[in-house]
Amino acid sequence: MKNFYPIFLDVAGKRAVVIGGGAVAARKAATLSSAGALVLVISPELHPDLALMVKNGAVAHESRRYQPGDLAGAAVAVAATDNPETNIKAASEARASGVPVNCVRPPDAGDFIVPSSIKRGDLTVAISTGGGCPALSKRIRKDLESILGAEYGEFLEFLEESRGYLKSKVADEKNRQEALTALVESGMVEAFRGNPGAARVRGKAMLEELVARYGR
Repeated sequence: MKNFYPIFLDVAGKRAVVIGGGAVAARKAATLSSAGALVLVISPELHPDLALMVKNGAVAHESRRYQPGDLAGAAVAVAATDNPETNIKAASEARASGVPVNCVRPPDAGDFIVPSSIKRGDLTVAISTGGGCPALSKRIRKDLESILGAEYGEFLEFLEESRGYLKSKVADEKNRQEALTALVESGMVEAFRGNPGAARVRGKAMLEELVARYGR
């Protein structure tokens, strides 16, 4: 089994090419588009979800089969047709050009896999078994979904705002980190689960106390 290097890739404003037009290609294109990539789908046929994305302008589309040269200038590529031979050809072109490629079938033809993930606002938790058992990744994701509720996304949003406020009020970086750590370890995330509005009021009060303790 391969030992993958975990990474979150910034694709905002960059060209991403998806070869294929089925349900899997639709999921891949949607994820790339949501991350801000400029997605081009190349396929003679489109899954209804993909067709809707094209109609809404979320992705571009060329109605034809893959051709050599299609991956020129891409920052990332996905080979997701139902034909393994086509996928291997596209993956080979990508790798020869230094373009990171995810190959749906066979996965070993690509050089990265896409993990199961959970999103709560700006919080993303990724789970991978290294390709050994995707079913276990899905099971772990379901277990974590029951633990990580929407309050984690709301709490992270509050922490991001607090980080900016602390930067304007606390000169010493170490003190800022200690103040932020105090917020994280305060147990306040539970308050965001019950009443986000009240939790923010409590959080801001605590933030002012921390600024008084660590401030200039």
